[in-house]
Amino acid sequence: DAAAAEVVAFAANPENAPAEGEARIAAFASRLGDGRQAALLDVFAGLLEQSNALRGYVIEGVRDFVVRAKILQGAIDSTEAALAALPADGGSEIEQRRDGYLDARAFDARTQDDALEEAEFLCRRYAYLDQKLRQLTTAIRAAL
Repeated sequence: DAAAAEVVAFAANPENAPAEGEARIAAFASRLGDGRQAALLDVFAGLLEQSNALRGYVIEGVRDFVVRAKILQGAIDSTEAALAALPADGGSEIEQRRDGYLDARAFDARTQDDALEEAEFLCRRYAYLDQKLRQLTTAIRAAL
């Protein structure tokens, strides 16, 4: 049903707040007659499908950022080992290598922090999507 699909598209859109989706569901339900339950179940099914797709993207993003952070941890560990292997006194060449290792470690650590922050953000996004679906489901139940 085109009207139900429009409600799903609006309510599931991440740019629209849950309250806006609830209002759209209530307005849609107020126009329904005999096929009320079937139409609202179609809206629920569509919302569930859209939410699952969005959550899948978020989970994939979290995985990517966590893998990136783990790879960077390996690079940081390698740099630490290379730093530890340098002689304490070794002249300007050794100091240049030490500076290079320190710069690389700092860069990798910042990049790792960024990856972990992105993963954390996506985890919060996942929780928001879950909360939004719960609110929209409550609106559908109320409209039944």
